[in-house]
Amino acid sequence: MRGRMLRGWPGIQRLGWETLCHPPYPPDLVSSDYHLFHFLDNHLRDKSFTNKADVCQALTGFTSHTPESNCKGIEQLETRRQKVLDADGDYFED
Repeated sequence: MRGRMLRGWPGIQRLGWETLCHPPYPPDLVSSDYHLFHFLDNHLRDKSFTNKADVCQALTGFTSHTPESNCKGIEQLETRRQKVLDADGDYFED
C-alpha cells in the first residue's frame, strides 16, 4: 500500500468500510477512457497553445467529432477484448 493508504487504513477499518480490489480488467480496456483519451491525444498531437482560448477552440473541435469516434470504438471493442483473451495475460501490441 502507498503511504497515504497506510495512514488512512485504521480509519477505514474502524468505520467498517469495504475496500475494493483493482478492477478485473486492464484499464486500457475501459472503452470510455481508452477512446476518449486515445482520440484526444491524437487530436492534440503536435499542437501548441499560447493561451486559454486556443485550448478551448481545440477542445471544441475535438468534441464536435467525438460521437463518430465513439461509434467506431464501440464497434472495435469485441475484437480488442478477444485479443486480450487470446493473449492469456501476455503483453501484446495493437
